[in-house]
Order: sequence, then structure tokens, then C-alpha cells
Amino acid sequence: MAKTGPPIPCRRSASGTAGVEEAAETPTLRAGPHECSKNSTIENGAPSASRQPIRATDAGVAALLSNLVSNVPAVMLFKPLIPALGEPDRAWLILAMATTLAGNLTLIGSVANLIVAEAARVAHVKLGFLEYARVGVPLTLATLLIGWLVLAI
Repeated sequence: MAKTGPPIPCRRSASGTAGVEEAAETPTLRAGPHECSKNSTIENGAPSASRQPIRATDAGVAALLSNLVSNVPAVMLFKPLIPALGEPDRAWLILAMATTLAGNLTLIGSVANLIVAEAARVAHVKLGFLEYARVGVPLTLATLLIGWLVLAI
């Protein structure tokens, strides 16, 4: 097990930007070249135990939930959990991406899907739940994974 040194203080200026040479209003901790974020601690290059990393499963759960209760209620249910994640700003972006793209998952996932289904019915094209899911599920899973990779890395 490697011996590690104490965390290095990171100082936040009155304007809210982080820098080691600025006067500390809200000191946090950092190690090495890592930047500090508001109310975060990084010890020896890793987020502290109280902050959880953003996972792809978080985006998946948000997507499923937004299909059950709609986007806004799903986001509101996640609101208390976001501050506990490693990077709250990035977590908000991932949550917004996941709940928006989740509308493509099922036929009832978005009002636009229902409008298209109704137009297809008028044109005598059968577009049922299963027909839609054959395209919607893989498309949503692929776009959620790509979006998570872009935003989480």
C-alpha cells in the first residue's frame, strides 16, 4: 500500500474560481494537479468517500423513470441525489440528457411519438407498441450510452 501525503488546500476566491494562490473564503482540499469544485474534496487523486461517481446505470434509471412518470417529475425525484454525486454540474447534464432521450424508448414515452403513431394509423400503417419498441429500445440504449460517454468522460 502506497504512502500518501496530506491533501493540499484549494482556495476559492470571492468570485468563486478555484486557485491555490488566491485568498480562501471556502477552503476545500485537492491533491496534485486536480482542480477543486465547489464543496468537493479530492484526496490523493480520488473523490472522497462521501461523493459517488456518475454511473451509466444512473442515466438508465433516469430514462426508465422518465418513461413512467414523465421528464419533470423524474428530474425532481433525482434533485436531492445530485449533490451527493462526484460532479453535480455534470450529473445535471447527464440527467437532462437521459430524461430527454428516454422519450424515444417506448411509444408512450413522448407526445411526439403518439402524434406520429396517429398519423401512421390515418395512413393505414400499423405502428403498435411492439413495432415501435423494436427500434425505440435499441436506439435509446445506444444514444444513452453515447451521451453518457460524451458527458461522463
